[in-house]
Amino acid sequence: MRRAPVAAAIRFPCEAIRKISLAPPDDEENNQFDNAWGLDLQSRLACCVKLHDADLTIELPPHTRELAREH
Repeated sequence: MRRAPVAAAIRFPCEAIRKISLAPPDDEENNQFDNAWGLDLQSRLACCVKLHDADLTIELPPHTRELAREH
């Protein structure tokens, strides 16, 4: 499944929602999707997102949190 550039909505503590744009996934990231569960066309790997100096909260889907507890 090839993914297009994603514009993600992020909810900030003040309840404002801002959109960010992510570069298209490269071949290495696309290859990692073969091992990921519960994907959709807007899925991205958190390890590939570049963060800058910002106060940011990232929420993981419930199935991801459960998998982390099992390992």
